[in-house]
Amino acid sequence: MKKSFTVALVFLAALLKLQGQSLAVNPAIVTLFPVANATGTFNITAEATTWSITNDATWLSVSPVTGTINTLITVTAEANA
Repeated sequence: MKKSFTVALVFLAALLKLQGQSLAVNPAIVTLFPVANATGTFNITAEATTWSITNDATWLSVSPVTGTINTLITVTAEANA
């Protein structure tokens, strides 16, 4: 059986609603298979909202990490040594 890594993407959309702004993430979960340079994507849909992604995992890269409108985000996982 193949193992997979599931990266759950969580955003504090409630804080944005307090400011009258909206932000949505689709899909909410990205699954990356355990191969070198595995990639996955998700969309951020935002209306007049500046957003940023903070990543503290050394084995995971995210691009782009900032934006203001609808953007396709790519997540790449390095090989698990």
